[in-house]
Amino acid sequence: MLFFRQLRCLAACRPSVGAGIVWATTTCEAEDRSDEWMARQGEHAWLEEVEGAEALKWVRTQNAMTTSRLGEPTTTTTTTTTYEKVLARLQSKEKIPGVRKLGDHYYNFWTDAENPRGVWRRTSPEEFRNAEPAWETVLDVDLLGKEENESWVWKGHTVLKEEGASPSRTLVALSPGGSDAVVRREFDLNTKKFGGFEVPLGKSRVSWVDKDTLLVGAVLRESDATNSGYPRVAREWKRGTSLEEAQIVFEGQASDVSCGGSVTRSRNVAFEWRYRVVSFYNAKRRVRRLGRENVWYELDAFGVPDDASVSVFGDNLLLELRTAWNGFAAGALVAVDFDDFTKNGPKASSFRALFEPSETTSLVGVAKTKDHIILNVLDTVKSRLVTLNTSWEVVSSDDPPRIKNVGISPVDSDQSNDYFATTSSFLEPSTLSLVATGKSNEVLKQLPDLFVAQNHRQFQEFATTKDGTRIPYFVVSNGDETSPCLMVGYGGFEVSLLPGYSSTIGTWLERGGTYVVANIRGGGEFGPAWHSAALGENRRRAYDDFAAVAEDLVAKRIT
Repeated sequence: MLFFRQLRCLAACRPSVGAGIVWATTTCEAEDRSDEWMARQGEHAWLEEVEGAEALKWVRTQNAMTTSRLGEPTTTTTTTTTYEKVLARLQSKEKIPGVRKLGDHYYNFWTDAENPRGVWRRTSPEEFRNAEPAWETVLDVDLLGKEENESWVWKGHTVLKEEGASPSRTLVALSPGGSDAVVRREFDLNTKKFGGFEVPLGKSRVSWVDKDTLLVGAVLRESDATNSGYPRVAREWKRGTSLEEAQIVFEGQASDVSCGGSVTRSRNVAFEWRYRVVSFYNAKRRVRRLGRENVWYELDAFGVPDDASVSVFGDNLLLELRTAWNGFAAGALVAVDFDDFTKNGPKASSFRALFEPSETTSLVGVAKTKDHIILNVLDTVKSRLVTLNTSWEVVSSDDPPRIKNVGISPVDSDQSNDYFATTSSFLEPSTLSLVATGKSNEVLKQLPDLFVAQNHRQFQEFATTKDGTRIPYFVVSNGDETSPCLMVGYGGFEVSLLPGYSSTIGTWLERGGTYVVANIRGGGEFGPAWHSAALGENRRRAYDDFAAVAEDLVAKRIT
């Protein structure tokens, strides 16, 4: 059964929508062809009116099919035990607190029935190891909302990092009601009070230069905005002055999506950036190394593709490529010394490939500790971690890859090589571990089983689509081919659908259902090429892939 919400691109994509239990979530990625698409809407043009009466009527009609079976979420009494079970699991307090180390504390943002808007809290690493840690409240968002008569929603924070000093200040982002627009307020982590910089409500961007200077992208007047409504200019704001007085240090174009500036620090090396986001995947960047002469380098002048992801590790630029460049394949991660690159250019510089994709492997993410780079690699949509040192040598590698979802984050990238690893699978609840170099992994937290799927097992299969491409898919099944099957796919925005524990899906499994995740083209399971294979005029491939998996399930007597 399905719950629908209004999707702006629904008519243009024309997905096959039904009330059945086999369902593909598909997406339509925006291109600069809006007039052409609008001219082709035809009978579905009414879906473009996001708040239109006809569109909302259609949504309510589709939702009624589900609520008639499961219960009505707006009432206090429901009609089915399934609804009650799912609601109870979604409201379960059995959650692993995600933590970030700042100074001597682990910080966590927590929501529950008593704190629906959330509480920002902290504890010591030693205390966190206890089953029920004692937490110190840093900021109670529910209480703040009551005091200020505003429906504040937490939108994260931007911490000030200073070399050799423990973090003491951050910029807290708060949204009225949960919109994209936020206010940003300076917050003292020691006194737990607001005071200092405050960026007014808007779709702003901020970055610390030092304790008394911010780079701010904010719309203070109409000309400050791009056509998309995001900041077009970046200002350097000094403490003790008004934001209106701040010097504009960078300007983009009205046709850009957004523009701004930032400062990144790694291994005691700082770089300052200016950027123009010109489309969903493309950005133009200039960079200088702080503490040197005031020389800016335009990366596209060196031929760096606009769609590459650029970051730093110490003195090195890291380029994650979405298109082939300089002899490296799309999907590769390469490193080059910044001074070498800016002096000699891409042809004469000494690049190192930290990861090169194959037909079956892609890079999910990169985490950086004090002396290591940890690569999160998908190998046939199965996860493994590869750790490199500063000489780009492999320190460790998980073999073989596993049907698991692995998330990694450094404990303290300035001081330590330790990192947190969160793992889960379709049938194994999440586990949070502390991974320390040269030591065995320490399990810090582990969720209990939230559902019972006694006879189910998880495995991977492959279907062949009509153009001969092999499409992987995951199956969670009790082996009964007569079981109803819930099948999902995405196929958009280079997003990979990976194994993961879900108490809601667990309710389906408990009742004997089969669950299938189809890794169709348009996603990121095999890197940029897998994504681009289902764009534009090739969008139909995502639907062909999904249909091929459904046919394969029947042919193999899985359902």
